[in-house]
Amino acid sequence: MPRVINALIEQTWPGWTAVWSAEQTCSTQAAAGVDDTAVFMHPSVIRDDGSLAPLEEEEAAMASPWMHDSYGYRSDAVSCRMEDGRTIAWRGDADLDSISAIGPDGMHTLAEQVAKHATAGEIPDWDDASYTDHPDLGVHLDFANRSVRWWSIMGTDCLLTDFSCLWPGWHEESCGDNAEWHAQIIGRNMRSWKSDIRKTKEFFTLLVNEHRQLHFNRPAFTDLVFTTLEKLEDGKPLPPARFVNRHGEIIEPPGNVSLAKFYTP
Repeated sequence: MPRVINALIEQTWPGWTAVWSAEQTCSTQAAAGVDDTAVFMHPSVIRDDGSLAPLEEEEAAMASPWMHDSYGYRSDAVSCRMEDGRTIAWRGDADLDSISAIGPDGMHTLAEQVAKHATAGEIPDWDDASYTDHPDLGVHLDFANRSVRWWSIMGTDCLLTDFSCLWPGWHEESCGDNAEWHAQIIGRNMRSWKSDIRKTKEFFTLLVNEHRQLHFNRPAFTDLVFTTLEKLEDGKPLPPARFVNRHGEIIEPPGNVSLAKFYTP
């Protein structure tokens, strides 16, 4: 989790403040004053005539909960707040480029299809065994306010250069790794704190072993990192990570997030 990495950096770089680049090159270049649209221009849906157009309905079904890839069902979190106040949520493919390419009409149709299939008991439940992992990415579309917001535990290099064309009048925004924000909207747990810390330990153990094989010594702050992780595992979940968005703005962790409620043991 980026919030854990931020905490570890601030331990091993005393006096420094860690800021996560939530939108990867978009965030980094914006913070450096570089216009990324001049560097990256790859619209995700280009038709034969060179025009930009949303995906067809059959292609849009890729984001549905009844589609799966070679690894099984996608376990991302997708939710839509409809104009009548209903919130429709499902587990599926929340790839930002795909959602951008589907367009608002396609996503609206898909959400209604999900609601219909869910009522008939034809899609896996949120906690179905088909979903073997916690969501790493979540997207919330608000059709009433015409906004798309998302969170992720990985940098999402969302090259949404086509978003303004396919979603005219809509606002899009990264929420960093703030899974709790999404969990509060749909009332579902998104992550497991102890699992996140255990996976971080496994990752650092692998890095340390690789370093020792190459350099025949241990990295300087190995003990401090693992001691910090032990304390974090036994403590309360950290607040969402401080991050920089695509506009180069540093977003501080929100102070009103209920952490314990939406983190499973």
